[in-house]
Amino acid sequence: MNGFPRTYDFAFSIGNACACTQALRKAGMQYLSFPLDWAGTGSILRNAALIDQDFAGLLEKSAYDFVGPTPGVPYDGYRNRQLDMHFGHDFPKGIPIDESWARVSEKFRRRLERFNSLMSRGRILALCVELPSDPRIRNEELTRTRERMQHRFPAAEIVLLDFAPAAMTEFSAAELENPAEGVYRLAFEYGTGAGLCACGDIDAKAVASALTGLGLSVNDYRTHEEKRRYAEVRRQKNYELYRAGNAWEYFRNRLYYKLYKHFRNRIERLGISV
Repeated sequence: MNGFPRTYDFAFSIGNACACTQALRKAGMQYLSFPLDWAGTGSILRNAALIDQDFAGLLEKSAYDFVGPTPGVPYDGYRNRQLDMHFGHDFPKGIPIDESWARVSEKFRRRLERFNSLMSRGRILALCVELPSDPRIRNEELTRTRERMQHRFPAAEIVLLDFAPAAMTEFSAAELENPAEGVYRLAFEYGTGAGLCACGDIDAKAVASALTGLGLSVNDYRTHEEKRRYAEVRRQKNYELYRAGNAWEYFRNRLYYKLYKHFRNRIERLGISV
């Protein structure tokens, strides 16, 4: 693994499943959301082309077609005809796009601006986690994917890391390949997990463990305000119903959270930053 960079300024998912982003977050390598996290085209080369084209059409409401509810999550699925891209985790379930578009489009705009800003400098890790059910991505496609992204962001040092499924191969026995400049591939068994939204039965914990096992890390790129909001979201999630063992624990946790917000707001009104 000589020459393989271990520290990055930014890491993101280039595809092909939701579990790729999940793994980055579990490994402590991603804090915020970006355009490709919960959407996809089924091709990393196509995703690289979208990046090169600055996701032209992402904010065009007329390009979105309703395709039905997304299984397992409270969202509706939409397909963007212009991008040939499916969005299954962004549009609130049961709410027409005319009513949800203002909020969704602002979210898309924020993710795109954040992505372009972070991609414009430093060393970047683009992680691809192949679906066990799909044919193996060829080395030529990996190389072209990286070249397309590098073309869009010439000032950055982009590294493409591909995880490929390999039955009966433990991570500890897998060998890191380097088929082209800036392109690395590791084949090991990470399937049979509880795939989110039928995204290919990828075990995100196994992928996250591999990222940790490789010694990879990402510098914290968040602003002070982004860190505060991130901590708030995580704190709120800790009190959700699925975290509680019974109804009493749920209401107790909700009460604790409301008290926390009450005192935090009082402190902020006094001009004290928290």
